[in-house]
Amino acid sequence: MFLVYPLNHYRLVLERLRYALKKFKKAIAVSNRLKDEIVNFYRLPPELIVVIPNGVDFQGFQSSECTCVRENIRKMHNIPLQSPLLLFVGHSFRWKGLKYIIEAMPKIKESHLLVAGAGDIFSFKRLSSKLGVEDRVIFAGLVKNINEFYIASDLFVFPTIWEGSPKVCLEAMASGLPILATKAGGVEDYLRDGYNGFFITRDSGDIVENVNMVSSDENLRSLGENARKTAKKFDWSKIADKYIEVCKSLY
Repeated sequence: MFLVYPLNHYRLVLERLRYALKKFKKAIAVSNRLKDEIVNFYRLPPELIVVIPNGVDFQGFQSSECTCVRENIRKMHNIPLQSPLLLFVGHSFRWKGLKYIIEAMPKIKESHLLVAGAGDIFSFKRLSSKLGVEDRVIFAGLVKNINEFYIASDLFVFPTIWEGSPKVCLEAMASGLPILATKAGGVEDYLRDGYNGFFITRDSGDIVENVNMVSSDENLRSLGENARKTAKKFDWSKIADKYIEVCKSLY
């Protein structure tokens, strides 16, 4: 059950009013899923909505040839250098499905999970302890050098319930990580099963199956290379050109 807080309710009312007045020439949605929701919920003509996804600083999140970055992050958090490392990045742990990854960990042998972001760490540490994987689930909290965490990891897992256009998935791809993510918002526009990752559900068994399927070095390498190719198409310079194109069309 998700609560609608008073401020969020006010924002929804204001948003509905703005769309109802139609005092705009174009509206921009960051994913095709979001466009469909706007069209259906606010009864708008589809041609009024232009889809322009969020972008990524492709160069800033590129994989590093310097093994010292990978070694330093792992050493800092007591993660063996050769251990397969899953990465989760996000703040709302419940919303974004961290529970399902932790529940999968007992059946993903020898792997570690690195959690970057703010959330109810105490409850999820307790879950890790209950399942006997507290030594393999590491909570890093808020981090400034998130690009280094991508470099230190092998696979990005993101079983979120809903997103507009999650930048963390593109950051992971730009860093050469295959992604396992739910069909949520913008992820559906660029994740391709078996090419740069796999779609998963909010189910620990499904996560176990997919992690084990892609865990071999050969699979990780080919999926990661394709993930990089995908992310390059979303470099902010290319996304900025799309905004400029829309602006020019209005005059």
